[in-house]
Amino acid sequence: MLRGLTLATLLPLVGQAAGPQPQDNVSTRPADSPVNDGFVGQSFTMNLFMEDGTPPPKELVVRSLEYCRIINNFGSGTIVFIGARTGCQMGVWAPGIRSAIVPLRDGSTYLLKRLGEHEGSAISFTVLNAPPEAKKAYSKAAELVLKKKSADAQKYFESAVRLYPDYALAWSELATLLEAQGQHDAARSALIEAIRADKKYLKPLVQLAALEANLNRWPASIQAADTAISLQPIEFPGAYYYRSLAHLQAREWTPAARMAEMAIKHDSQGEFPKAILMLSTALDRSGDKPGAIATLERFLLDGHPTPEQVVRVNADLKRLNPKP
Repeated sequence: MLRGLTLATLLPLVGQAAGPQPQDNVSTRPADSPVNDGFVGQSFTMNLFMEDGTPPPKELVVRSLEYCRIINNFGSGTIVFIGARTGCQMGVWAPGIRSAIVPLRDGSTYLLKRLGEHEGSAISFTVLNAPPEAKKAYSKAAELVLKKKSADAQKYFESAVRLYPDYALAWSELATLLEAQGQHDAARSALIEAIRADKKYLKPLVQLAALEANLNRWPASIQAADTAISLQPIEFPGAYYYRSLAHLQAREWTPAARMAEMAIKHDSQGEFPKAILMLSTALDRSGDKPGAIATLERFLLDGHPTPEQVVRVNADLKRLNPKP
C-alpha cells in the first residue's frame, strides 16, 4: 500500500473537508458520526507545536477522522476535543508543514515538522477546494471500494473528477481501479491528470513509476520516479524502489545500491522487502560480497521471506560464502 491517507481514513475526512479557515478552524463531524457517547460533554485537550517549540501557522487546518469531535482550536496549537480519551485521530494540514495523521490523546503534545524546500506531500491539498457534490461522489466511491464493488466505485470516481477536474486524489484512486482491470493506458491518463492537478502530490508519481516499470517502460518509469525523488518522498519508499529497479535493469550497480538503501531507509511499514534483495544483488555485482552477504542475512531476519525466498537466499549465501 502506498503511504499517505488510505481510503478508510479519507472516507470521513473528504466528506467534511473545507477550505482553510485561518480565523476559525473549528471542525465538527456530522451528527451521526461514531462519537463515543460516554464521553460527550467531557472535553480533553492536546497541543500542537512546531519542532522548534513555536506555535503552528495560523493557516493550520485540522479535521477529526474517527471517534472524536474537535470542538475548538485556539490558533495557538491547543486542540479541544470530545469523544474517547484515546484512540482518536485527526488530519493536519498547513502551508509549509508536513501533512500528518495525528493521534488525539488527552494531555499530549505533537510536534509538527516543516517541509523541506523541495519536499512533496503525502496528501493532496486540492481536496480542500473540491465542491460538495464532488466530495460526495468521492466518498460514495470510497465506500464502494471498501465493499469491493469496483465497477460502481469507478463510476463515482469518474463523476468526482467530472465535477472537479483538479481532484488529484480522485484521479489517483481512479487510476488504481483502472490498472487493476488491466486498462493501463486509461490508468496512465488518470495519473497524468492527478499530477497535473497537484504537482507536489507524491502518490500518483509513485503509482506512475510502478505502472511503467511493470510494463517495462523504463524511460517513463525513471522520469516519474526521478520527479518524485526530487520532492524528497520520505513517506513513499516506492519512488526509490522503482528507481533502483531501473538501475538494476541497466546494470548500473552502484546507483542501484544507493536507491535500494534509500528505499529500505524510508520503508518503515515494510512495503518493499524485495528492496533488500535488490541491494544484495547490486552489492554482489559491484564486488562487495561481504555487504551482499550481510544484506541477505538481514533479509532472512527482518524481511519476512516466503519459503521460496528462503530457499533462494540460502542458495545465494552458499554461493557467496562457500564453506570448505
